[in-house]
Amino acid sequence: MRAAQLLQELAGASIASAVNDSQSVAPIIAPIALDLGYVRSLSGVDFTAERVVKLLEGLGCTVKSGTAPDSWLVTPPSHRSDLHIPEELIEEVARLHGYDAVPVQPLTAPLEPQPQEPVWQLGNLVMQ
Repeated sequence: MRAAQLLQELAGASIASAVNDSQSVAPIIAPIALDLGYVRSLSGVDFTAERVVKLLEGLGCTVKSGTAPDSWLVTPPSHRSDLHIPEELIEEVARLHGYDAVPVQPLTAPLEPQPQEPVWQLGNLVMQ
């Protein structure tokens, strides 16, 4: 509105029509349940409850205490339509905390050699 007013005053522009809002109904934003243990296990960082709340509020989220200790109901701001599940909130917490501060841990899994198919075994014998 201010831009239109300035164009009218300074450049002699005329307003063709009123402003129309194509989305007159505000989107329904459901709160997301989140708990500190899950934040810690998924991020690998030993966050305090206060730090998580501070980071979420820094995003513009509304954070209310949940039913269990160190759990919350987090309502994202209306402009963050990409936040729907706890994992997305945890990603944002880790991003704001700093990805460089997230400890790097190598993945560990048992690795057993798979049996080779006969065609490959024959090829290996020929090459020897």
